[in-house]
Amino acid sequence: NGLGTYGGKAQLLYARGGIPESFLNSAGGMALQPAYPPGLTLLAYLHFLLSAGCGDRLVQLVVVFAMTALCLTLLRGASRPSRALPIVLFCVSPLAIRMTSGFYAEPFVALLLVLGWQTMGSGRLFVGALIMGMAGLFRLEAGAAAVIFAACDVWFAAISVRS
Repeated sequence: NGLGTYGGKAQLLYARGGIPESFLNSAGGMALQPAYPPGLTLLAYLHFLLSAGCGDRLVQLVVVFAMTALCLTLLRGASRPSRALPIVLFCVSPLAIRMTSGFYAEPFVALLLVLGWQTMGSGRLFVGALIMGMAGLFRLEAGAAAVIFAACDVWFAAISVRS
């Protein structure tokens, strides 16, 4: 499903030699515009550019790399095996496997939200908020979640400075 949604649009753009000039203006082009944000489509398009249109199977690993990076990022903060176990169980859960194998954008969203949250936790609020905001390139609701997370973190930082 996800590969047909994102990868199909990326393959179409690759076959056309990029985004056609009439893509945004014509009625036919309006039907081809994805209702999803462009993040995963652009990553798949980049894969097709780098591979010269080959490797329909290899492009499916893009989401696997995102889930692996998410798991490793979360495990980096786990100091004991009892803290690592829930992370590993999440990464091998049926839902995570389905999202990863179905070429869904959610692993990228989770990765960017976690990386942004960790960056904000280290004191770099603007950079962390920017990383979290990039999650909106993969899912629209992730952009709203990033704004809420960033606002809460800034609010808590302001409260801790006052006290």
